[in-house]
Amino acid sequence: MAYLTRIVHCGMNLLGLLEMFALTGALVGVTAFLDDIPQSLRLLPLVLASGVIVAFDIWWRRRQLDFGRRARLFSPFAGGCFVYLPIWLLFQVLTVVGMIIILITHA
Repeated sequence: MAYLTRIVHCGMNLLGLLEMFALTGALVGVTAFLDDIPQSLRLLPLVLASGVIVAFDIWWRRRQLDFGRRARLFSPFAGGCFVYLPIWLLFQVLTVVGMIIILITHA
């Protein structure tokens, strides 16, 4: 399954693309049931989905043996990448921003 990360085109590899589609699927799923979710918690499923993708990408990167410990976290060939940035870093920012928005609107 290393082929998912070996081909990097325009800064994105196949694993990064799959992870982006997973988050898009979560977005579509949330908007389908938007009426049933209270206003203050509408971002919660998106935040949880992005947190799961962060965990998956870091787990995937830790399994790679041919990179150094620190290089594994940031290399576009060790895990999912989008515009040469690691997916876990992008979705970690999304998770934190979403949590802040939920806390501000829920308070």
